[in-house]
Amino acid sequence: MIRVAVLMGGPSEEHEVSLKSGRGAVEALRQRGFAAEPVLIPRDLSTDEACEMARCAIAPHEIDVVFIALHGAFGEDGTIQHICESLHVAYTGSDAAASRLGMDKIASRQRFLEAGLDVPRSRVVEASRNGPTAPKGLRLPLVVKPSAQGSSIGVSMVRRPAELAAAVREAARHGGQVLMEEFIPGRELTVSVLGDDVLPVVEVIPKRAFFDFAAKYTA
Repeated sequence: MIRVAVLMGGPSEEHEVSLKSGRGAVEALRQRGFAAEPVLIPRDLSTDEACEMARCAIAPHEIDVVFIALHGAFGEDGTIQHICESLHVAYTGSDAAASRLGMDKIASRQRFLEAGLDVPRSRVVEASRNGPTAPKGLRLPLVVKPSAQGSSIGVSMVRRPAELAAAVREAARHGGQVLMEEFIPGRELTVSVLGDDVLPVVEVIPKRAFFDFAAKYTA
């Protein structure tokens, strides 16, 4: 029987969402015959404390694979992936380097540009600033977001210049730099890739103005 440690919770703003993912993963794995055990990482730990707890939960036990159900910082930014790699334990998802790049919207955007992809015009603002009062060089509406958060946390849609400073402050509350991008209207599609297999295309049609945290996680 394959032994799986399902890591959930963690010290990020997506703690509660991660708990839902983790519990669902444990239930599904057990139904399919895996020996799945939940590993809850508390919310109120520092990154160093969370790393140490994860190591202690994984290293002493005969774990075949770690199922990463952690969301956001610590879980998706390469931190837990690096821990698993250092312990030589298999884990789900992308490797540490790809995770770090994928979590950084500014760095990943640069890679898209280098690959020749069309991306919206953008501007980067330091989080320590209060934010500009007018989007110089960019056309409204704008999407303003933290550079390293998931689940649309801290994201705002700016349709008038007077809204921009508040949107930048809101994004800056979540750390790191702030990315402003011109909004591109149209259909929103998501495509998952599992190994070398491309999964079916899913169209996102939120009932709210845009696909924010509430649209993603509330009934």
